[in-house]
Amino acid sequence: MKAKMSPKPDCIVPKLEFGQMPALELENGKVIVQSQCILFYLGSIYNCLPKCEEGIYLMKYILDSIEDLYYFAGRAVSPLSPFTPEAKKEILKKFETENLIDFFKSMEKRLKENCRCDFICGNEYSIADFSLLSLYLNMQRKECKDVFMSQLKNFPLLDNYFRVRFRDFKCYLKCHYPKIKLIYFPLEFRAEPIRLLLRHSKVDFKDIRMSQQEFFGGYIKETASKQLPELIMGGKKYNQTGAIMKMLGAKYGYLPIPFSKEAPMQRVLIEKVMGSIYDLWTGIGDYKFIPKPEVKQKLKDTFMKEKIPTYFGVYEEMLKNNSSKEFIVGNSYTIADFYLVGYARGCIFNGFPELPDITTELAKYPLLKQYLEIRNKDFS
Repeated sequence: MKAKMSPKPDCIVPKLEFGQMPALELENGKVIVQSQCILFYLGSIYNCLPKCEEGIYLMKYILDSIEDLYYFAGRAVSPLSPFTPEAKKEILKKFETENLIDFFKSMEKRLKENCRCDFICGNEYSIADFSLLSLYLNMQRKECKDVFMSQLKNFPLLDNYFRVRFRDFKCYLKCHYPKIKLIYFPLEFRAEPIRLLLRHSKVDFKDIRMSQQEFFGGYIKETASKQLPELIMGGKKYNQTGAIMKMLGAKYGYLPIPFSKEAPMQRVLIEKVMGSIYDLWTGIGDYKFIPKPEVKQKLKDTFMKEKIPTYFGVYEEMLKNNSSKEFIVGNSYTIADFYLVGYARGCIFNGFPELPDITTELAKYPLLKQYLEIRNKDFS
């Protein structure tokens, strides 16, 4: 069977039963919806269903248990969750101390009772195995990874099960979880938002700080755009901070939910932050590399007395109008936060001799100052 991902899900969703995805369109034009329905259909075609009644029961038990765990996790970490940040913390705590452990105990018991511990149900692959492996990958998300992996170590059969089964999917994992390198000069600036996003996602990456001599002495010829930062992922090279951030934001969940009613305005606000931070980076460069002292000082005065107050004022107003004062857009991390915090780490918190008065200026904007200090602690 050939698989094809639709490039325009927003055009397709309204036409589907229940108005939701995933959906599997068959060659005859018929569409199957609901995850378990799709799994059972594919399992019947590719011989991935148990052969006995008890096996069917165990498989369905496992699938329903996985759905329950997704539900518990979603209440705590999903951007669409209706709960307040305080309530989400309590729900996440219960997920860590009760829901996840109960699930692990149940799966450990199933493996212990099975004649072969390298399959969850029976002695060969079933759709229960694929669902369980998919759960493992989804739990590598930033909000769940630490607790999931730390608790998993307490269940040796289940831990070994994942290790054994993922050997069968080395090519898939190499494609979807490639090694990442980020190349930039030994500075924060344009690469810092990328670094922060990858760190917050708990993605292993190699942070290469290249000297200007190395770059202009030879490496510049290897880059497509003749500039840094450059991200190397899956053997491909990517340039331009904004483009890289959009790609990683989509990959790791830092863009607005596509079909939510807040998404269009949130996209506008994110672009607003990205564009304005680019202006601030450019403003520093305008005077930093000017050789004439009198011109340099004039540009610097304009930057500090006009541009910085204007932009800081805009960010202060955005925080004032946002439902959460801990994030610049919405109530969870977006790529806009990494831009703002990345700028602050390069020009405020880590000290920047070209802007000695910027900390004093920041103090005039209490919401912005508090926001940056809170968010910066996530990376200290």
